[in-house]
Amino acid sequence: VEAPTTLSDVERRDLSALLKKFANEQVAPQHLTDHHILSFTYRALPLTRYRIGSGLSAEASRAEMTVRSQRAKYGTPHQPETLMAKRLLEAGAGDAFDLFNAEQRKAIESDDISGRIIDLVMAAGSLGCSIPLNLLLRLTTDGHSRLPLADIPEVFGGLDLFRWEWADNEHNELLIGPRLALEAELICGRRLGGAEKEADCIIDLIGAIRSVGVDRDHERSFLSNALRLIGPNGPHGNRFRFAYVRIAKTLTNLRTRFGIVDAVFQESTFRRYAVWTPSDLLQKGELADWQRAELKADIYDILDQIDPATLEPHQQERFDMCKFRVGGALGDQELSEAACADLIERGSAAGSYLRARQLAPDWNDHAETFSSAEREQARRAAEFLDAHGSLIAQDERSLSLLLECRWISEVGRRPFVGQRQPLPATNGVRQLLLDIVAKLNEAAGENPRNVTRYLAATLTWIGRGERAATDMFRELARDTDYEDPGRVIRRHFITDQSGRPQRFDGRVEEDSQSVGSCKVRLEGDSRRVGQGGQVVRLLSRDFPQYDIAYGRQVRGFGVAFNFIGPIATPIIG
Repeated sequence: VEAPTTLSDVERRDLSALLKKFANEQVAPQHLTDHHILSFTYRALPLTRYRIGSGLSAEASRAEMTVRSQRAKYGTPHQPETLMAKRLLEAGAGDAFDLFNAEQRKAIESDDISGRIIDLVMAAGSLGCSIPLNLLLRLTTDGHSRLPLADIPEVFGGLDLFRWEWADNEHNELLIGPRLALEAELICGRRLGGAEKEADCIIDLIGAIRSVGVDRDHERSFLSNALRLIGPNGPHGNRFRFAYVRIAKTLTNLRTRFGIVDAVFQESTFRRYAVWTPSDLLQKGELADWQRAELKADIYDILDQIDPATLEPHQQERFDMCKFRVGGALGDQELSEAACADLIERGSAAGSYLRARQLAPDWNDHAETFSSAEREQARRAAEFLDAHGSLIAQDERSLSLLLECRWISEVGRRPFVGQRQPLPATNGVRQLLLDIVAKLNEAAGENPRNVTRYLAATLTWIGRGERAATDMFRELARDTDYEDPGRVIRRHFITDQSGRPQRFDGRVEEDSQSVGSCKVRLEGDSRRVGQGGQVVRLLSRDFPQYDIAYGRQVRGFGVAFNFIGPIATPIIG
């Protein structure tokens, strides 16, 4: 009894009702977009997936055995064509060749080419590509047998695993593909075990493409589709990134040996993306000298073969950034500086960023404080970025780096690393940093980072813009409530020139004992502290020695900041 593999609208409605009744799945019929019963079942009923995968794997194995036996039956044995062979046949030595052909058929029955046909069709099919039949046969023809086109129906005709279609109206070429792309994915997972073997199959198909002949246009169409689908901008993302070097080299071979120039642009693209892989490996270390030499050779070879003139402007920028990073991995200062210069000349903020990052100290895995020499490095990097102010005005990366470097040069620490850090002590430096933070938040548009919003509010408050800062803190507190567990961390202290917390006195102005907090108005010599008359929160639990009540005075505390605002904090020592 045969049943159709596709679902009618009535069947989809019935299946929706069954899902609701037995699987507790609320799926409207119009949302059941898979018309094929296998795809529908696989996606709608997760419990069926193992059984479906196992069944497809078994079907593929049976198809492999069928192809093997049919090839042995219908494949035309290879006949020796030497002069000696002809003389032997003329002399009546045909029996010897019959024996030879029998041995060939025996070899066919145990060969691996039949399985390779399955793997190639499924690997391409998982991408959504059908393979031109001549391309498949060229790749899978060996020394034992040739398969005439007339025998194709006999070998493959009884297999439901494949689907056939003509490539054009003139019937110049047949295309072979899987029944469903989903089935191809599942079969590849079972037979090939991952992206590495799938990439091997695709690269083999690409390498077998030729450009001479009436039917070769379909092979070049396959090439274009396969590169688009397996590439960095395809639907599979970076799944095949590890194979980009090999793909690029295969395309180079097609161009130089067989004159196939259709994929010149893709060749450059794959090489540009591929250069990251060996440079990443190079930076990881743990490589023998010969391995490092091989990787360096690969990198320079890739760079040499990319023509920047073939790249679009945004791709040229990414390529130069790639060259900068690779120059660092290779220890090639000249390459890195040339890449920066090219970027800056084209008006790219990326060039300024990369050059400044090169000048700045390395703060990865760094201690909390920086040495005098490192602070000087940070100052030079900040001055370089300031000199390119108009170029980086809307570039978040560069402005973030400028903030980091200015903060390190002035304070000796990174602005957002650690807790209870000192704030800049002089008004001029505070205003300079506030200007940078304001530009950074403006460049971020509607999505500035919480830490930079916090820093803007803190520096505004210190600059005696209490009303504006209060509004900023209120909005930040509302946006991070229940969202950011770090909102209550006391990140910075008001400090003196030596980096020690300043001491403040204050009087309780508003008491809220029900929630354990109050508001304290700062008192004292405003010329000394610069904060006279401003209000901070105080938590009663932080000052157990005081009987907190309206009008009472609290002495000798510091002022810290978190996402909620300024807060009175005990000074230890």
